[in-house]
Amino acid sequence: MLPSNSTTNDKLAKCMSKIKNYIELLRINHWFKNIVTLLGSFYALYQIKAEVQLSTLLLATIAFLLTCLLSSVNYIINQIVDVPTDLHHPVKKNRPLPCGIIPVRQAKFITVSLLVFTTTISLLFLNFKVILWLYSFLVAGMIYNIKPIRLKDISILDVISESVNNPIRFLIGWFAISVSYYPSFLLLLTLWSSGAVLMSYKRLRELKSLDTTIAQKYRLSFKFYTPRRLLMISIFWVFITIALLCVYAYQQ
Repeated sequence: MLPSNSTTNDKLAKCMSKIKNYIELLRINHWFKNIVTLLGSFYALYQIKAEVQLSTLLLATIAFLLTCLLSSVNYIINQIVDVPTDLHHPVKKNRPLPCGIIPVRQAKFITVSLLVFTTTISLLFLNFKVILWLYSFLVAGMIYNIKPIRLKDISILDVISESVNNPIRFLIGWFAISVSYYPSFLLLLTLWSSGAVLMSYKRLRELKSLDTTIAQKYRLSFKFYTPRRLLMISIFWVFITIALLCVYAYQQ
């Protein structure tokens, strides 16, 4: 007897729901942030005036994809350690981990599997400097998320530390192409400060969307931040970014 259309549709719906939950866990919709890795690769090609070959494009693509997978590792770690605080957030409490759709044990298994896979592929295809910066990216995420340091809970430092991911991503892409040459330190500072602009503005939007009491339970840094302070911090980083960009452009 063939299964009815309704049964087939139910199974398909459940399957799609599971896939959606795992995509949300991996935060694949945030992979676009890793485009900075590709920018690093193509800027390295431009600076060293190298010809674009299939091998260099392959290395740039591998570096980009591994950066995406390690960013997912950081996101999963973030979600695991944030389960208690995410329960206070009106939206994040409905994520797969806080509401129990995906067990924490399973999330840990996925994290380890991704780490093993990225390590294997990086050792097979990438040079030491790329691997070094790939795992700097991972360590930066751990310092940001995990106690006893957990810079995420420390006002000002949360913005500064999270923003360092921008130059790290750039360096991953750069060293996938160029091992002998280094990018301008001013350019890296500009990438870092531009990340700080985005992070402080993100905090501002987040704080404005939450009740004060809920915000402080959800994120400890919100005990210091106010909308006015975050606005001033954002403006400060905008000026720093413009200044650094001007100096860099003048030196070229």
